[in-house]
Amino acid sequence: MTKNLLAITEFKPDKYIGGVLPSQSSGATQPAESIFGQTVQYIISAAFVISGLAFLVTFIMGAFTYLSSAGDEKQLDKAKKTMTNGVIGFVIMAVTFLIVNLLENIFGIALTTFTFEGL
Repeated sequence: MTKNLLAITEFKPDKYIGGVLPSQSSGATQPAESIFGQTVQYIISAAFVISGLAFLVTFIMGAFTYLSSAGDEKQLDKAKKTMTNGVIGFVIMAVTFLIVNLLENIFGIALTTFTFEGL
């Protein structure tokens, strides 16, 4: 039992990945293109989140207008158009996101990571 415990707690870095662990670094900083690519990925992710929030707010505003219209046909039409526009915008963003991911998987390239070699 003690031997098994010792084997579990024993850790030798040279046994893993040629002695270099992923958490160990040589002290070098990331190249500029890697930082730029990460920034673009963050921007794309933020744009998708913001579009989702915009859909939610637009749809809720349309639903509130629909509920508070009290049978007024003009307000009902306005509410329906608001909710429809919110759904259409969200569907466009979702389809765009799916197309980008599909192209990344088909071609094996990262479309959301931009690198400029030679700069």
